[in-house]
Amino acid sequence: MGHGSKFHKSLQFKAPCVQHVKKVHLCIMAPDDTPSLYANDTAVHRRPKVVGLTGGMAAGKSLVADMFKAMGVLVWDADEAAKNLYRTNPGLREAILARWGDDLGVNDELGEVVDLNRAKIAQIVFGNSEELTWLESLVHPAVGRAFEDWLRAARG
Repeated sequence: MGHGSKFHKSLQFKAPCVQHVKKVHLCIMAPDDTPSLYANDTAVHRRPKVVGLTGGMAAGKSLVADMFKAMGVLVWDADEAAKNLYRTNPGLREAILARWGDDLGVNDELGEVVDLNRAKIAQIVFGNSEELTWLESLVHPAVGRAFEDWLRAARG
């Protein structure tokens, strides 16, 4: 099995009248005693399974996520969360500006830095593995915390 998950399976399928989905990995990240979303069980403390959806660029992750949403499944997008962190996490923003300069900041009408220029960040980190590793060491744990917060709120 892959990625430390309980279950890891690659799926290849064709979405009717939409687009071909190349290869998508579905990883169920839950213990054996976690019931199905559709289990016919009235226990108060039962939780739905958490499924990780991974795959390469243009593999069809967004299409599969949209299918899940259409089925009423809650979907959390790590890429979108990472982009939002530049706006919502001042500590992350300040660390990046301190390392790479204030010209990466995107200012509001009052001159306050409210976001970062991701295109400029990409120019710095892609092609420089040390800088990419440094950025990932900040962003990945912050994304993980954002997911935990979202999951806690979703489970009520």
